[in-house]
Amino acid sequence: MCLAAFANKVRAIMAITFIHTADWQIGKAFGRFDLGLAERLRDARLNAIDQISGHARKQNAAHILVAGDVWDHELPSDQLLNWTLERMAGASTLTWWLLPGNHDPARPNGLWQRLGPGIALPQNVKPLLAPTPTEISDNVFVLPAPLMSKDPGRDLTQWMTDGATPEGAIRIGLAHGSTEGFGSGSGQNAVIDPRRAQSAKLDYLALGDWHGKKQINERTWYAGTPEPDQFPRNDPGWCLAVTIDRQGATPKVTPLRTATFTWIAEDVDVRSGMSSDDILHVAQSSNTTAQKTLIELTLRGRIRVQDTANLHCAVAKKRDAFAYFEVREDGLQTLIDTRDLDRLDHAGSLRVAADTLKAQADDASRTPDQRQDAHQALTLLYTLAQSNGGFGA
Repeated sequence: MCLAAFANKVRAIMAITFIHTADWQIGKAFGRFDLGLAERLRDARLNAIDQISGHARKQNAAHILVAGDVWDHELPSDQLLNWTLERMAGASTLTWWLLPGNHDPARPNGLWQRLGPGIALPQNVKPLLAPTPTEISDNVFVLPAPLMSKDPGRDLTQWMTDGATPEGAIRIGLAHGSTEGFGSGSGQNAVIDPRRAQSAKLDYLALGDWHGKKQINERTWYAGTPEPDQFPRNDPGWCLAVTIDRQGATPKVTPLRTATFTWIAEDVDVRSGMSSDDILHVAQSSNTTAQKTLIELTLRGRIRVQDTANLHCAVAKKRDAFAYFEVREDGLQTLIDTRDLDRLDHAGSLRVAADTLKAQADDASRTPDQRQDAHQALTLLYTLAQSNGGFGA
C-alpha cells in the first residue's frame, strides 16, 4: 500500500460524524394551552427523537450526543421514562449519549439512578454521569460535564483542561449551561468559559441550555431544542451534524431541521386606517401548515374604533384555522371621537352611556387606570353595538 493510500485509510478511521442535540425536555407541561394542543406539543417532543435518528442515518452518524435536559423535570413518571427510552432503543444502530442538565440533574437517588435497576436501560443508551473521558469510537473521546444539581455555582467544564486522553485522540466536550449571556445559567461562577475548547484542546464543545441554534466560535456550538417550546427569538428546531476529520481539524457543522411545530411571534405597528389583513399579515404570508403553527402577535399603535369589530372577527377566524392564534392588544389605542358616537346613537340610553364613558376616559383628574378602564368599556360598548347592528344613526 502506497503512503498516500495508507494516510487516507488512517484519516478515514480517525474521522467521525455525530449528531449534537440538546434540551429535549420530554414531559414539558405546556400549561398555557388547552389540553388538546398541550398533548400534541408533548407528543412532538417525543417524535423529535425519531427526526434526530432519521438525520443520523442519512449522515452516517453512529452516535448522538445529547447536551443536557433530556427530561423536563426531576420526577418524570416511569411511563414517560420508558416512552423516551423506547424511542431511542428503536434506533438500535445508533448510540445515544445522555448528559444530565439543570432540569434533570443527576442527584443521588434521582431519576438517573432509576435507569437500570427499576427501568430497563437499552444497550444503545449511555448516560454520562461522571466527569471522566469516555471513548465512544476508536480514539474518539467525549469529555462530559454532568450537572449534579440545578445550580452548580461553578464552571463544570474546567476539569476538561486536565482530562487526559491518548495522544492524537479526538476530544469532544459535552456540557450544559451559559456562556457569556447565552443560556439560562443562574450565576457568574457557573458560566462556561467560551474559550474552553481552546484551553482544553477540544476539537468540539457541544453545549445545551440555550434553546436556539447558536455558534459561539468555530469549535463551540449550541444545538438548541429540536422542537420549539415558546415563542422564540433564537432559532430553535434543529440538531447539528458534526464531522471531525482528525484531531485538530476544524469541525464541519451542518444544521438539520427537526421541528414539527412552527412558533411565530411578531410585533405589529398599527396605523389608523390599516385593514385587518394588513394587521394580520403574518398569518396571511405564513407558508407553514396552519394546524402546526402557533402565532402570537403584539399590536401597538392606533386603530379606529369602527375597525376593531372587523379585526376581532378576523382574529376569531384565524383562531379556528391555526393550532394557536393569539393577539395581544394591550399596546393598541382605540380612537373614538364624537362622529363615532354619532354613528352609535344620537340619543337614548346607549348614547348616554357612551357619553359618560367618553367623559371618564378624557377626564385628566382620574387615574390612568381609571381612564383606561373607561376607554376599554367604551370600546367594548361600541364594538358590541356595531356587531349587533345597533347603530341608531
